[in-house]
Amino acid sequence: MRLFVAIEIPDNIRSIVQGFHPFHANWVDDVRNVRRENLHITVKFFGEVTEAHLPALSETLNGVRCEGVPFKLQLSAVECFPNRGPIATVALGLAGDTDRLIRFHASLERACEGLGFPSERRPYVPHVTIARARPPLPPYARQVLQNTSLPRKADQEFFVDEFVLMQSHLKPGGPEYIRLATFPLTKS
Repeated sequence: MRLFVAIEIPDNIRSIVQGFHPFHANWVDDVRNVRRENLHITVKFFGEVTEAHLPALSETLNGVRCEGVPFKLQLSAVECFPNRGPIATVALGLAGDTDRLIRFHASLERACEGLGFPSERRPYVPHVTIARARPPLPPYARQVLQNTSLPRKADQEFFVDEFVLMQSHLKPGGPEYIRLATFPLTKS
């Protein structure tokens, strides 16, 4: 099973994101927007995990906590990945209590290392992926995209007090995500 940890975003924020199309007409054929139901904040990607490892992973995830919960987040500016060269992923960055989200990510990484899941080497950049480009968009598109204003109401805050373990099924029309378990970020 392909698994990852995510923070789900509220439906009202998903609606705002779904209506946002910062792409020039020349790029539309190369861009695949993320479906509304798939919009989320990825915290950790595990890749393939056997079903036999699921109980230990769930137990570990259930023990990960975060101080200052609930914390507030909001969408910020358009971001492009990778940071240089052709653009493969277009995302919306996050503002608000991102320091808490980054600390949660670090706690999650440490907890999962004990199960054999290596920590990500790149710094964690909280974001919501909104589109993937195949083939990648040209580098000059970065400035155009990053100068695009977010839609009205995109600055609405939302609160985070839980995270989810998701399974990803890759399909020709795009991935399908299934919530396997939800975990609180605070002790009960």
